[in-house]
Amino acid sequence: MDTTNTQQYTDEITSFEEALASTPEEVRRFIWSEAFDIILDAITATYQLNAQQSAAVRTVAIETVIGIGTSAEKAVTLFNTGISDDTAEQVFAVIKNEIVDRAVAQAELYQGYDVDTQETSPVAPNSDV
Repeated sequence: MDTTNTQQYTDEITSFEEALASTPEEVRRFIWSEAFDIILDAITATYQLNAQQSAAVRTVAIETVIGIGTSAEKAVTLFNTGISDDTAEQVFAVIKNEIVDRAVAQAELYQGYDVDTQETSPVAPNSDV
């Protein structure tokens, strides 16, 4: 690996780590949860994906939830594993409807909730919660 590729790889890891660190704790918990795995298993079964394709879908789902990468980059990731454009489109829809929407719901549900003390802190009077 030349120094350009090494730097690009290092930058990608740093971006991933920074994005993950700035992701709300509740969303990070969801990413590592059994529910997340069940959704990914359902995607794998529904679209008859092999292990490499399933791993790519997991990567794309996590990147989508934490907000890194472009749609085009994610499409290339799936395409490079042999997932067709039609299937990739369907997978993106499932990621949006079943994963991203749930991650957002988790963040909203626990807004103002302290997991350690299991107490709810007051929410600002002008908030939507």
